[in-house]
Amino acid sequence: MKNVRGMSLIELMFSITLSLLIINICIAIYLTAQKNFSLQNDLSALQENARTAIQLMKNDIKQVGYIGCPKLTSDFPLINHTSYTVNWKNKIVQKSQAINIWHGSISHVNLIKSMQNDFVLYATTEQHFSSQDILIISDCYSADIFQPESILFDENIQTIITSQPLSSRYQTDAEIFRLEVKSFFTNKTNRFYPNGKPIYALYILDNINHHKRELVESIESLKTKIDLNSDQSPTGISLELNALTPFLSKTWYSYLSL
Repeated sequence: MKNVRGMSLIELMFSITLSLLIINICIAIYLTAQKNFSLQNDLSALQENARTAIQLMKNDIKQVGYIGCPKLTSDFPLINHTSYTVNWKNKIVQKSQAINIWHGSISHVNLIKSMQNDFVLYATTEQHFSSQDILIISDCYSADIFQPESILFDENIQTIITSQPLSSRYQTDAEIFRLEVKSFFTNKTNRFYPNGKPIYALYILDNINHHKRELVESIESLKTKIDLNSDQSPTGISLELNALTPFLSKTWYSYLSL
């Protein structure tokens, strides 16, 4: 019978060391791939969040100063009977980490009877208003901003009693819609990443009803720059959004003409 020679101690140690080295390389490759996959997911999420945030702001910014049929200019007769300061200059205002805007709602109702006095409006009911709303009534010649004193509903008519006499006796088909005064800003949420860092988000604040709503998370900062015309009216706005996760930080830029 031939002699069978086993592995020497040195050969055994070498084999074990080589096996451990291969295992470590495989683990390192796996961890790197997992990290790259996680980073790619984070980047995709950041891109989607940033696109969503910019689009949500753009949808509102495009409407700044909207008062229905007429175009808001320095000489247009917009009569304000409320404490809210709204005019052609401040339809969009930049603040630190925030922008303030105002506009009329796209959804509106129409007068179905011409006004017989300065206080009573008879309107359709596509939108149901309340005495807490701030309303705009507008035709192509003038507009008033007012708060209703009371509103009565009867079949297909809502009767709006104004708290102040309006500047004009509006005719049939004048439009009535809500005034929307909003702020976009970033702030901390009550949530945290696994590493303990706070999660930031983009918020919108309804300045009339004082209702704050979170729009998109992971938006850490918002910077804006408003371009002004020679008469100080806004002509465009630059948006700079910084999105942040524990492993990634990326900035997006956008510009919108007004």
